[in-house]
Amino acid sequence: MNINAFDVGWFAIQVIPRHELAVATMIRQKGYEGLVPVQKRKARWSDREKIIETVFFTGYVFCRLGSAVSAPIITTPGVMRIVGSKSGPWPIDEGEMLAIQKLANSNLPTERHPYAPVGSRVLVREGPLAGVEGIVVGERNHRLVLSISLVQRSVSVELANSPFTVIACASRNRGMDGPAAVAKPLFHGDIKTPSVPGGNDATVNF
Repeated sequence: MNINAFDVGWFAIQVIPRHELAVATMIRQKGYEGLVPVQKRKARWSDREKIIETVFFTGYVFCRLGSAVSAPIITTPGVMRIVGSKSGPWPIDEGEMLAIQKLANSNLPTERHPYAPVGSRVLVREGPLAGVEGIVVGERNHRLVLSISLVQRSVSVELANSPFTVIACASRNRGMDGPAAVAKPLFHGDIKTPSVPGGNDATVNF
């Protein structure tokens, strides 16, 4: 089977927590592109240093494949289900995945963050996250929140002095300003709150 012919999008694979890296390795061994965004940091003990990897989204591995390909993934030890509905898996927004990948490759310190579907949406113009869109929170110390809407999970990173442009603004955040914001946004409008069809029934086994 030509696996590349089925590589049409990124999908969320729910796995047993703390098995993310092992599952991603097994998925790759099957010939698929598996991704677990992680942050690496140094931990120091009295006699040594060790690199610790912290997973961005506990309990999830992301895999690039086609919606018709599920059996090789769901039979992988540690996999619980593919996020979707009875009609099949749902792909993740490509822009969201690219933003998360760019953040993971930046090595900037991140924090887990409550899922933030609404807020001032911005485009980072300079720095390691240039070109990334996300939600800005914080009145003074702005943090950029990046989310995977399908699984309703978010991480955040401090923007520091990275300039950004407001491209959409929720009504409760209108008038936001600060050292990193520009004086004139590209346009104003309400953000459409992402929703997962089926609510809490959005994950099923295949």
